[in-house]
Amino acid sequence: MIVTSVPFFLRSFNLNEQSMNAGGLPQWPAKSLILIGFVLLFFQGISELIKRVAVMRGLIPDPYTIGGMHSAAEAEAERILAVAKADEQ
Repeated sequence: MIVTSVPFFLRSFNLNEQSMNAGGLPQWPAKSLILIGFVLLFFQGISELIKRVAVMRGLIPDPYTIGGMHSAAEAEAERILAVAKADEQ
């Protein structure tokens, strides 16, 4: 999306594309938000990847294991596994 939104935005910016309504507001600021949003999403993905690698290497503790829904999900998974093992026997 980043690759395809750059020409989309640049074309609108270079043409100074205006709305057809009275007053003719420029459209390129709205089109730039598409590019900005996906660039920020890309950086967030890189940040999450770096954090996950650090957790796997043991450099930082896993922020999702401290209480909350993650531990509840683990408890539910253990309960389901115990029921499944009991059904097998």
